[in-house]
Amino acid sequence: MNARINLRDLFRLIKYNIVFILIMTIVFTGVGYGLSHYVMKKTFAATTSMVVTTKTAKTSTSDKDQYQEMLRSNRFLSQAKKDLNLSTSVDQLINDVSIHSNDADIDKSTTHTYWLTVGGDNAEQCRKTAVYLNTRLQKQLMKLKDVESAKSYGRNQTSLIQTAPHYNKITLIWGIVGLLISLLIVVFSWLYDRSFKRSSDITEALDLPVLGLIPTEKSAAAVDAKRKDGQK
Repeated sequence: MNARINLRDLFRLIKYNIVFILIMTIVFTGVGYGLSHYVMKKTFAATTSMVVTTKTAKTSTSDKDQYQEMLRSNRFLSQAKKDLNLSTSVDQLINDVSIHSNDADIDKSTTHTYWLTVGGDNAEQCRKTAVYLNTRLQKQLMKLKDVESAKSYGRNQTSLIQTAPHYNKITLIWGIVGLLISLLIVVFSWLYDRSFKRSSDITEALDLPVLGLIPTEKSAAAVDAKRKDGQK
């Protein structure tokens, strides 16, 4: 086993094994791409917004918890599950729905915007559920004494995004893993190779001086070509 490897040896190893390293990296990158696009489960998030006007001025975060509690109530979501014929359980719906507000909004006002988000693995179902819950929640909010009005922002427009998997990130990670594995294979193959790589290896192993080295045909030809270029 060669216990040492210097920077020059490492660059030489990479140069001699560059094809193997590139193939491994490309293969692992392809695996990551395939897994992320065709194997991993896709999840989505549909978001719609509403504008709530209250009779008294307050921050947007002061009522958010109350609105979220109304949204996540078993009765409210059970009715949504029934009306939309959802296959998702009520308990799962509780985890998939949420309300967000602008946490940086610390100024008191009577009008605030809230965003209602629904997650899941069916894009169209997420969109329909978000629109339905937004419409129903507005009606529930109007029953509160302090709420003056609750309406959809932008005609109940819904934005839909894919939350997972992250194609580029997964593909990049697999490519890096392939690169690192190929480098480790090359380095360990070199370290566990018992053949002599340098004249110093012979000196250390046999405790004898090296009187001369016989160059390979390729290295001798390179030296000869360099000498001829110098004579011109």
